[in-house]
Amino acid sequence: MLYTAYTDADVALTAATAKTSLYLIPPSGFGYNLCVVEVGAEFEGAVQATDGLVELVESTAAGAGTSGSAAACKQIRGSRAISPTAAVTATGLGLTINKAYSAEPTVLSAMYSPFKIPNGQSMVWQFPLDTGPEFPTPGGATGAFGLRLTSPIAVNARCHITFAVGWR
Repeated sequence: MLYTAYTDADVALTAATAKTSLYLIPPSGFGYNLCVVEVGAEFEGAVQATDGLVELVESTAAGAGTSGSAAACKQIRGSRAISPTAAVTATGLGLTINKAYSAEPTVLSAMYSPFKIPNGQSMVWQFPLDTGPEFPTPGGATGAFGLRLTSPIAVNARCHITFAVGWR
């Protein structure tokens, strides 16, 4: 099954302040692995000389943080419809997917921060087949992960994470 989680509205970034813009939290005892297939981000802005940083982060979920609201998520591939956010059943994965954190969740660790992209531009980073990071990571406890964005100037941004769901 393949899903894409995305910010369905602009996320306002404050100058020089990292913000978890999209965050996925599996339920306790989650019985699947989530493998990242693609991440993307877009920074609005007319100042081309400033670069925005995009980081794929994992989290211990020691502190929940304060999210702005629920983010959107759609199933884009799979032989049967299974809701990413409905309660854990035969038709639901039970994921919590939020956006625009005003207080950061903890403890966040950057897994990948490959790109600084100019404001006013976008980037999409695809992982070759079965090489994307998997959550929970080996030895990882929670499996929570997300995208943290930083801009040196105040701008709006949007981002997405496309992920595959598989059995452990």
